[in-house]
Amino acid sequence: MKTVLEAAKEAAIIEDYIWIGIESDKDGRNIARSLQGFDTDFFLIRPETYDVPGFHEYYLGFNLNKHDPIPDMWFEEFWQHHFRCHLPQSIAP
Repeated sequence: MKTVLEAAKEAAIIEDYIWIGIESDKDGRNIARSLQGFDTDFFLIRPETYDVPGFHEYYLGFNLNKHDPIPDMWFEEFWQHHFRCHLPQSIAP
């Protein structure tokens, strides 16, 4: 996002748009700081996370043979993406 904002400043178009960003600990404050001093509108979204009791155990209990109620096709696609592998018998792309 910082690179895009810098390019928009250089092109003198930063004030022509409404900017939308997602704040994270890493770059959220930098986005707001980059837009300070300009006559522009922006939305800065800050996601919140919460611990859900029992979810961690539920999630870690999944495996290729036990993942009800998640459909096979979705779970196989998730598994292949998450572990960067290919399941030979998979029905997922």
